[in-house]
Amino acid sequence: MQFLLRPSKDSKGTLYLMRGWSGSGKSYSANEIGGLIFSTDDLWLKDGVYVFDKSQMNEKHAQNVERVREALEFGVESVVVDNTNTRLWEMRPYAELVVQFGYAVVIVEPDAPHRFDAAECARLCRHEGISEKKVLTQMGRFEFCFCLEDILMAEKPHQYK
Repeated sequence: MQFLLRPSKDSKGTLYLMRGWSGSGKSYSANEIGGLIFSTDDLWLKDGVYVFDKSQMNEKHAQNVERVREALEFGVESVVVDNTNTRLWEMRPYAELVVQFGYAVVIVEPDAPHRFDAAECARLCRHEGISEKKVLTQMGRFEFCFCLEDILMAEKPHQYK
């Protein structure tokens, strides 16, 4: 499912923001869209192995935002952010870049048939350690988005700063 939040005839390109919990089909959908894909998950890879360290979460997300900024500054026509983005404040830095660089933004939520089956999502997730319980937690914190302003007004809770 796709939602165009900021149409513009004069846009430099399009930023696609993937949204969904682990194993829901985001990466598959991102590859179908094409373009330059940025995922914070890629920053956890060490010699091809996914090594997650929660203490580096803010740093890794900031690095991903910076990579996207550079792509937009360079004028890449199609940029995809392949993160869970279950909460609106998680998308805010990307929404701010869209406004700054004059890009259209499309929110993409995978429509895979298994997307509401937490056990199947956990099984299909490409990262070890993602349990059905973790997927259910991600599903439970999903915030619905109706317009770009919702994202731009979203505040990061104090415990995540």
